[in-house]
Amino acid sequence: MDSEDNYDAHEQFTRHHLESEPVLLRSILVIVPHQDDAREIMQETAVALWRQFDSYDPTRPFINWAMGFSRIHTRRFLARQQKRASL
Repeated sequence: MDSEDNYDAHEQFTRHHLESEPVLLRSILVIVPHQDDAREIMQETAVALWRQFDSYDPTRPFINWAMGFSRIHTRRFLARQQKRASL
């Protein structure tokens, strides 16, 4: 991948992510009511989305793809919280 392709991918990702961020955050806040925790999950989700962006199928809605990552990272966060609480 040359630098122009990388720039295009970064621009596409940024546009998709910024567009979907409010929906993702609201969906996380339904499960994790503390904004700081929800923002942490959002950051982890964004990193995972960027790392996997080359596997994204642009013929499908980005938000649906991103929501899958969001659910995974929300579950991981809750599992860590539960583990800490049981110690």
